[in-house]
Amino acid sequence: LKRNEPDNYARIRTLLLPHDYINFHLTGEKTAEMSDASGTGLLDVHQRIWDKQACSLIDDDVSSKLPRLISSATNDIAGTLLPQVAERLGLKSGIPVAPGGGDNAMSAIGAGAVTQNRIVASLGTSGTLFAKTQDPVLDPT
Repeated sequence: LKRNEPDNYARIRTLLLPHDYINFHLTGEKTAEMSDASGTGLLDVHQRIWDKQACSLIDDDVSSKLPRLISSATNDIAGTLLPQVAERLGLKSGIPVAPGGGDNAMSAIGAGAVTQNRIVASLGTSGTLFAKTQDPVLDPT
């Protein structure tokens, strides 16, 4: 986008993943859930912060366009439901909006891979093994 559509790139104020945009629409809060943010390649998974060095490989100002990080694992919420959205949906204003998360992370939780010594296999278009670890396990390649 920066190379091929510089005018549009210059208009970017915030970078959000699709479900983070939905949460923004619901709450007015710009947030990114950690499990999904880790898939961007811009998250330092050890420190659980945006990786400024990785961001600078795209552009020096990318890190300033990233939203606040939140985590489903620590019961963070994306925000509370805006009054105008609540009215349109027939819901109570101000209810908490859960952050959601990456599809693999959420399916791992749903399948029970939340305790030590439990491994879940997900087979489909690709194959994935889920297991809880104390620290992130990264592919050294």
